[in-house]
Amino acid sequence: VGMPDKSILCIDTSTGTRQATLKGHDHPPHCIRVHPAGRLSASVSRDCLCVWDLTTWKRARLMDVNALFSDASVESIHDDTNTPHSPNGPILSMAFGLGGEVLCLLTRMKGIHVFHFPSMRKRCTLVANRNHSFAGFVTSRDGSSVIAITEHANQRRRLNVWSLKDEALTGTTVMPVSCSSTQGLASC
Repeated sequence: VGMPDKSILCIDTSTGTRQATLKGHDHPPHCIRVHPAGRLSASVSRDCLCVWDLTTWKRARLMDVNALFSDASVESIHDDTNTPHSPNGPILSMAFGLGGEVLCLLTRMKGIHVFHFPSMRKRCTLVANRNHSFAGFVTSRDGSSVIAITEHANQRRRLNVWSLKDEALTGTTVMPVSCSSTQGLASC
């Protein structure tokens, strides 16, 4: 659980007991994902991404968010708190795919960035349409696909599906007006 004091509280879900408190972010972490093998975890805050070793409860790697993107030469964006974050916009969410071989990072305007894990070498960027912003995403249960919702101005939202193996958009459809999130899509 990401805490306001910038730490991560690790809880054994079967007993409810605290296992550890991880410290290493300069801002509160807003997204935490455990690797499918259970030995590593990734967490992201507005300024950095941390990889944690869950066998030792120690930070294994710290990466500046700006350094993760190939277009990091673009000047950093600052928000109203004057805190730098990625030129792609802050990382909104992340998910593991392909059995944990890749970590997918969602930014609002520049798409879903796919990195080899744990090396964090850039693999590709999944983009539906340059004029669309991303509203949310999930990986399929088997980790082979990414499903994302994109939106543009007054148009209806679109559901996009990519194959992670082929790094290709495999389908897109206009969503019914009543659909507004990717919740529940993980069971695809």
